[in-house]
Amino acid sequence: MNLLLSYVGSPRFRRAMGSKPGQKGFSLIELIIAVAVIAILSAAVLPQFANQSVKASNATAKDILANAVKECSAKMAENNSTASAVTTTVIPSTSETTLINKYTITRSASCAGNFMAKSDSGATGLKSYCYKYNSTNDTYTYGEAAENTTPTVCVAAAPAPV
Repeated sequence: MNLLLSYVGSPRFRRAMGSKPGQKGFSLIELIIAVAVIAILSAAVLPQFANQSVKASNATAKDILANAVKECSAKMAENNSTASAVTTTVIPSTSETTLINKYTITRSASCAGNFMAKSDSGATGLKSYCYKYNSTNDTYTYGEAAENTTPTVCVAAAPAPV
């Protein structure tokens, strides 16, 4: 690539394109070649930037849920209480919260429940994430799934047949 660019600006290239010695500025052909090179480079780089946006959205959703779980765990240890007696303020309210129009983030009223970030439909590349509280050992189980689906960790178990 550097060889091509150095040739385009050389006196030999200018003579081949019909430029006169001592003539200043660029010919139309030289400008077209420069624009074509820039277009090719930008076409190769643009998909990489689009992918970074998806990765950033996924990381933000996971981070919000992980912070809520950490806060719940810390409050349970600090107050020596159960998860059902502790609430978190990382996710603002018990109602659903939208994150950048890409995720719907939900939580239960207390720390003894699900924390879920479900990606909106049509958001390609985004995953859904969930932490579910396990009361037997005071831990959270993590799960993730494809876009706009609930991770199997947070899917309620089917009731036992009667």
